[in-house]
Amino acid sequence: MSKNLGTWAVGLGVLLAVQPALANRPLSLAIGQQVRGEITSASPVNVSDGTRSQQYQLELGANQAVRFEVGGALDATVTVLRDGELVARSGERGNGNVLTVRAADKGRYLVAVSGKDARSFGPFTLNSSEIQAYNGGPLRVGDSISDVTDKARELTLQVEQAGLYVIRMASTDFDTVLSLQGEGVDASNDDSNGTDSMITSYLQPGQYQLRADGFSGQMGGQYTLDVASRPVPAGVEVATGGALAVGQEQRLLYTGQPVNYQIDVPAGQMLRVDMGSSEFDSLLQLTGNGVDITDDDGGDRLNARLSAVVPAGQYQLQARSADNGTGVFTLKAELGAVPADAGGGRLSVGQTRSARSYGGVDEYQVQIDRAGTYVIDMRSEDMDSGLELLHQGASLAEDDDGGDGLNSRITEQLQPGAYTIRAKAMYGNGSGRYQISVNRR
Repeated sequence: MSKNLGTWAVGLGVLLAVQPALANRPLSLAIGQQVRGEITSASPVNVSDGTRSQQYQLELGANQAVRFEVGGALDATVTVLRDGELVARSGERGNGNVLTVRAADKGRYLVAVSGKDARSFGPFTLNSSEIQAYNGGPLRVGDSISDVTDKARELTLQVEQAGLYVIRMASTDFDTVLSLQGEGVDASNDDSNGTDSMITSYLQPGQYQLRADGFSGQMGGQYTLDVASRPVPAGVEVATGGALAVGQEQRLLYTGQPVNYQIDVPAGQMLRVDMGSSEFDSLLQLTGNGVDITDDDGGDRLNARLSAVVPAGQYQLQARSADNGTGVFTLKAELGAVPADAGGGRLSVGQTRSARSYGGVDEYQVQIDRAGTYVIDMRSEDMDSGLELLHQGASLAEDDDGGDGLNSRITEQLQPGAYTIRAKAMYGNGSGRYQISVNRR
């Protein structure tokens, strides 16, 4: 970003427009040198906003990166210019007392230390230090780099051995966002530790693409990036899916791809599944036998929890990250007694039954003795109801809002025989009270 100096002077209030003699006498500054100064009422003033400043000049080489830091009592802003154009100004994305810049060209640069506003006065120290910035090339395990940039950076990561790796990106200048792709991995992280980012992932040998970015594309200043191997914690296995044993908590490693499990429920019971992690936002989805429920943050903080009354059968459980994160997580499925007011069981023609849905599917068995037209109603003030009618395992009819409002109604010509009615909330794992009935028209 660059601006004409006159425009910048009016907008930002640093150019000493009314005292050109002082403005043209910047003090010399060498990288690594600490200088002391003070902003007082006698310091050169900018009439556009009343701020006052002290200017310095220094020589920089092409692509040379320097960090300026102001200490002391002064509430400061640091600005760097080159040939009358703005190079960078502190406080736009981070700490106003710190500014990191990379020189695009070799030459003389102007550094201004200013009060944050017209009421800012006091002594200060200005420190400058050179940064050995990243100059390209693939990253390898064990590398740690420092970089200065005002836009997203694409980097290559080379992994030689399969294992668990931790990639960290940190900055005091902006809110970092880190992403990793390659070899089937697609992971990202924003706020692992404050505004810093961290990806923990099990990686196979190969080449990966890292993207170092800022939140909402707002990036400017210095950041560090390091890649380190990490032993797989004791008792932790890479999550591969398969049959999930009920009642046993597992500690697993999520590598960035959804993991699919099967849960066998021998009889209608209350099923509860918990997924927790301190390294990513967990998400669960349970499907099967008319059930389709999802949960993101039903547990503590960003942990997921599914809880529903489900009929007997096999269910598919998918565990994944809601934020493209990776890392260690726990997973546990438990079965319990069905609450006394839960729905399901036998339902007679002409009967109206009140029940509570606990987030799953309530299965009712109905015996039809006479052929005719039958009306099945499900009414609720707590949820959007849904019905499905089955015969010998085949679906005959489904309805969402065929009744009044969000209530459900199925009207069907039926022959004598045994039928199954599935009653549920239409969206998510909604729960609440409802009434269900079957009547012959």
